[in-house]
Amino acid sequence: MTPQLRDELLRQVALLSEDQQARVLAFVRSLAQVPANLSVKNISVKNMLKMAGSISETDLRGMTAVIEDGCERIDQSEW
Repeated sequence: MTPQLRDELLRQVALLSEDQQARVLAFVRSLAQVPANLSVKNISVKNMLKMAGSISETDLRGMTAVIEDGCERIDQSEW
């Protein structure tokens, strides 16, 4: 990592709340656990379980709301 990238990361993370910083840390740790060139079909259950809990409850609720709002709807003008 270049010193410039490190400094910019630290500056940006310092602007976040403590909760957001914890989420960034969890995300970075999850990236470090799974090689970037690994495809989803090759990920073992063990490696998938390592990422369990890395999405915050707030984000999960938001995703659920969007899915429930957008799914199972028929757009009559689409046909």
